[in-house]
Amino acid sequence: MSLTDRRLFIQMSGCPGSGKSTLAKALADKIEAVIIDHDKIKSFLLDSNLSFSQSAKLTYGLQWVLAEDIMRQNRSVIIDSACNYKETRDDGIELAKKYNHVYRYVECQVDDLNIIDERLQSRDRMRSQRSGIASGPDDPEGQSSFPSSSYADNSIEAAAFIHNFASPSRPESGVINIDSTKSFQECVHTVLKRICAL
Repeated sequence: MSLTDRRLFIQMSGCPGSGKSTLAKALADKIEAVIIDHDKIKSFLLDSNLSFSQSAKLTYGLQWVLAEDIMRQNRSVIIDSACNYKETRDDGIELAKKYNHVYRYVECQVDDLNIIDERLQSRDRMRSQRSGIASGPDDPEGQSSFPSSSYADNSIEAAAFIHNFASPSRPESGVINIDSTKSFQECVHTVLKRICAL
């Protein structure tokens, strides 16, 4: 059976700047999946003048409504978000079971904070995204919630970043760990191979 014949539910995981979105787009092309981009939804809500807390709560609700609707149409789904919380992981697993989709958890890993910080500072950033390890996302008025600086000069914020993303909520099975400092062609090949093997 080919990958496009299987219905997959892929939950991306990893800290900001680890390459989740780039890998999700490359995977979606290969397995004919629909991506639900957490940051696009949250940025839209922030641009609609909702607070960060309101936007965060609504974003999680909307991503599951969209995922379920797409799965009802017998399509594969990729959830592109950090997946830091047990509840988020468990919701994904339950939804995959409900619609008989194969569940996979793809974690992008980058151990070098300099690479993460460089990626965060150079990307075309959405409203809900950080502009660096030491610079948080924008507040509702569109201003950065942390001053722009090198993370080396802001050890408190760097420590908070590491703490928040050091221990993602991995499931007991279906985990695919990827060194996303490698070429994305290599990463995609590894993920596709392991989707079939697990």
